[in-house]
Amino acid sequence: MRRNRIGKRWFAAVAAAVLAMGVCTGCGSESAAGPGDGPGPGNGEPREEQPQEIRGAYVETEISLPEEWSAQSVLQVSRAGDEIRLLVQTEETDGTALREWKYDGSFAEVTEEWMKEMAFPRAEWMEASLLRNEAGGTWLFAYYPEEGEEDYRGHLWKIADGQAVEITPESWTVLNEQYGFYPVVRGIVAREDGVLAALYYDEVELLSGEDGSVQDSFSALSGNYGEELAAEGSTLYVTAVDDADAYSSLEQHSPDGETAVVSLPRESSGFVYIDALPDGALISLSREGLFRYRPEEKEWEMLLDGMDAFFGLTDTWCKGMTAQKDGTVYVLTGQGEKLSLYRYAYDPDAVRRTAETLTLYTVDESYLLQQAAILYHQAHPEVRIQIDAMYSLAELYSPHDYEAARQELNTILMGKEAPDLVVLDHLDADTYADKGVLADLSDVVSPMEESGALLANITGAFAREDGSRYVVPLQFGFPMALGREIFAEDMGTMQSLSAFLASADESYMGPQTAEELIDQFYPFFGGELAEGGKLNREALSEQLMYLKAIADNCGLVAQHENGARAYGVWDLASRAKLAFDEAEGFKDCMLPLSMAKQIDGEFTAFEKVFTPGIRIGVCAQSEHLDTALDFLRFALSQEVQDTDYRHGFPVNAASLLVQMGQDRSDAEAVASLASADGEDEVLYINVYSEEYAKKLVELCRGLERPAAEDEQIRTVLEETLPDYLSGARSLEETIDRVEAGLKMYLAE
Repeated sequence: MRRNRIGKRWFAAVAAAVLAMGVCTGCGSESAAGPGDGPGPGNGEPREEQPQEIRGAYVETEISLPEEWSAQSVLQVSRAGDEIRLLVQTEETDGTALREWKYDGSFAEVTEEWMKEMAFPRAEWMEASLLRNEAGGTWLFAYYPEEGEEDYRGHLWKIADGQAVEITPESWTVLNEQYGFYPVVRGIVAREDGVLAALYYDEVELLSGEDGSVQDSFSALSGNYGEELAAEGSTLYVTAVDDADAYSSLEQHSPDGETAVVSLPRESSGFVYIDALPDGALISLSREGLFRYRPEEKEWEMLLDGMDAFFGLTDTWCKGMTAQKDGTVYVLTGQGEKLSLYRYAYDPDAVRRTAETLTLYTVDESYLLQQAAILYHQAHPEVRIQIDAMYSLAELYSPHDYEAARQELNTILMGKEAPDLVVLDHLDADTYADKGVLADLSDVVSPMEESGALLANITGAFAREDGSRYVVPLQFGFPMALGREIFAEDMGTMQSLSAFLASADESYMGPQTAEELIDQFYPFFGGELAEGGKLNREALSEQLMYLKAIADNCGLVAQHENGARAYGVWDLASRAKLAFDEAEGFKDCMLPLSMAKQIDGEFTAFEKVFTPGIRIGVCAQSEHLDTALDFLRFALSQEVQDTDYRHGFPVNAASLLVQMGQDRSDAEAVASLASADGEDEVLYINVYSEEYAKKLVELCRGLERPAAEDEQIRTVLEETLPDYLSGARSLEETIDRVEAGLKMYLAE
């Protein structure tokens, strides 16, 4: 469903897909490439769309858990011989207890006496796991705070002769004075030889299963370790993440000290679970799908595409996975407060039929697009939406080459196999519309605006004078101005802010370079500069005077010295009195609004400008035009838009209210920051008030125009404005220079 189309990662993904197709032939499972993966867009080869039918496939079955079990109480799913076991936390009158259950078509408790005799302090939450190896050894790991303490730490017991004997490593009992917490054990497994492997962020320790003493350790070959490890015999497999925290490989550690790297079948920016089977096979689970790896063949095969599974949805979460010897996989996964056990087993009689495969090109991979593609496929099993992304979610914050994206998209659209849908963020949608590449979306969007289903102040900004429209955003954000000792009305526009700062007796934003000021403020007036193919000198003059007043208050610097930076939201409690932040959804606003509460400040939407996100269009020549338009309608519906994807507010009006009232406590956090007196203080990034949430909705409904994003205008302004902002050049001369720099560009 997803692949990175540029560079070495894309080449590796394609190679893996082709390899896996060969492996899966005749096995009854889908290829790693997934149905519909064929020649890539822009390769000039015609697409021969033929219905595809696969007989024999892995099938998903939901198993409801006992009603008394909550999402927090089920701690582990594991394999004990041929049985599936679940470890469950229960609250007793004298504290917390653990109980073990088995599942073989129904649930039955199988708690042994040694576990019944154990009691744990009552805590808000705890982690625990049972470790077993094929030799019959059993251990218990638990992570909780001691009675009367707040700091969590790990505990380890060996089960021998029906008794639990504590063998907690001494290092786990030592509080790190620098960071203020005990060692965090992210995972632990038992090898066949009785050695336990404990996983930390960048290290694995090998512990004696007899007394818990440290026998050896090794560090990640590169980057850091992920959160999962597995053992097969005496061989360990540990997930590894790259510099962007994306799962891309496993490290295989043999007992003789040899280490090998196994590439994962798909790079994942979310979770990855692994399990090892007695025959040496590995099972990998991620949002991208369920895969099996056979070491002797050094190849992955896809058992189930994430598009066909509940765990593939972006608003689900996973708590654990285990596999049986026959390849059947059990997954603890949930959505919201609901947790379920899912079974994935091969059914030779299962049939999957794909009648249409639509491709969707986007520069940035998106959680919303992934969710929409899966939900649409679930509603229409015969249709698949294949997302081709230039940059994966793991590269969301890496530098983007939008010129390369433009060139690639031009090449794709000129080929015989153009995508059916295209996301044009940071690209010139008008150019493609004028060339007849895009289909008019009025029949989809206009009725939804007229009925009030969409926020017309956002989506209506993309309607042309004749009523036609060729793109529609699925999300949006807005530049939020936050400040202390300044009212919202004084920081709401360029005019009001410049007037306030001109009379202020101290700097509000702190030292800024000319480039930083231009980048921050040009999107608010860049769209007003062109008038009839010429520069609107009057509008530019007015805006430059506002910008000069702001620059004078900041204190212009050529560059920041000694690693310093421009002040931001984190500095509002100390050095800054005004900062800007891009508000990209209710959860995303938890940090700036927690800061606003901390400093007893105010916030507003600057210039009532919004930043559109996921501006999607439909290619006019698509062979699946009706289906593509129907998918777009679906992507604008509440079924997709009700979820907070953290990267934007929904354009669906009802979804905006739904998200306003949703529980956001799972995103709460604590941070340390410096205060005005130089002392460290704690910032609690908590759920904000209903009043704040309603104000966000009010601000969203009051937004009026999209921010102007134009690289050519930005370049000319950055070349011409620094001398004016520093006072070295007059306003008239500066406007002349801007006009000369933009003359040919505006006339085009």
